[in-house]
Amino acid sequence: MLGCPKGLLNGPCGGVREGGICESGSIKCPWYEAVIREGIRLATPKLDEGFRVRDFKPLLKDPYSTFLSKLSRGNDVLVAEIVPSLSSLKYVKECGKLADALSITDNPAGTVKLSPLAFVAMLKGSIESDVIIHLSCRGKDRDTLTSTILGALGLGVRNFLAVTGDLPKSNLSKTFFDLDSTRLIYLARLLSDKGLNYRGGKVKVSSKFHVGATLNPHLRPVKVEVVRALRKVRAGAEFLITQPVYEFNPLRELLNNLIKLNIDVPVVMAVALPTHPKALGYLRDMGVKVSKVFFKGFIRSYKSSREVGALKYCLGETSKLVEEALSSNLLIRGIYITTVGKHSYLPYALKSLRGIVGS
Repeated sequence: MLGCPKGLLNGPCGGVREGGICESGSIKCPWYEAVIREGIRLATPKLDEGFRVRDFKPLLKDPYSTFLSKLSRGNDVLVAEIVPSLSSLKYVKECGKLADALSITDNPAGTVKLSPLAFVAMLKGSIESDVIIHLSCRGKDRDTLTSTILGALGLGVRNFLAVTGDLPKSNLSKTFFDLDSTRLIYLARLLSDKGLNYRGGKVKVSSKFHVGATLNPHLRPVKVEVVRALRKVRAGAEFLITQPVYEFNPLRELLNNLIKLNIDVPVVMAVALPTHPKALGYLRDMGVKVSKVFFKGFIRSYKSSREVGALKYCLGETSKLVEEALSSNLLIRGIYITTVGKHSYLPYALKSLRGIVGS
């Protein structure tokens, strides 16, 4: 769309901030304003002319991974986020014993990190849990994304999370977005279900797999996120992972709206456990809503006992939120945990929440 820094065909992206401000901070998101005007009429996935197969309507399919099997049975799953790096490798094995799946990020927040594909290869089958690889559209064309999927399948990965990707902090003119998350989801389902690439050519795929999408409970009015979610599900998303939440009511409103549209895709609710005020500030800058009560309690705990105090405060508040969410009888089938890059605290956090989230 004209005026969108990412040139998206399916927007707004997950980077839109309160009031429809683009994550660049310089303009009002044109997609946000279009959805406000048009509503549900913009929930149909848009494909560019590069997609030769345009009439495929993906449906939920039988599970091909342990992660999806548990979600489809209604079991509560625990997912741990890992930002790939050489330093995070030493925590992966222990986290793999505690979590049902490890979620490997792909250059989060527009910063350059170790390739998630290379990171999984480094694990060499040393973990017990499933793996979810993030696929970011930023700086990759559709051939590269297809190649990444095929390579990951060869490493045994059966779960992917499609994200549009964040704008880099600098050199905006140096990046590009060939696809958005909606078209990436559609591309992935063509590969998995039909063995076809975006041009309609046959591709030898070693296994069927699953692709999910993100959900933003903080975006208001709620109909904007409802349109985004419906579009992703129509494109073929098989699970949804939320942005981190600190209170349940906004997510409850969103899920109730999705249920009214007969969406029956399992949702994994994300919780963030920062251990430093800068990390909490980063989350707020990314659009995560943090109440004044939580913020004051966090700062008080950090001043009292530094990082350990902040973590324990977050875990205490998060435990109550997780119990409320899992007992809500909505679409929530699991919990996604991030310690905002502080992997040394992740095993402790997983042990603390494992008693609430059924194994």
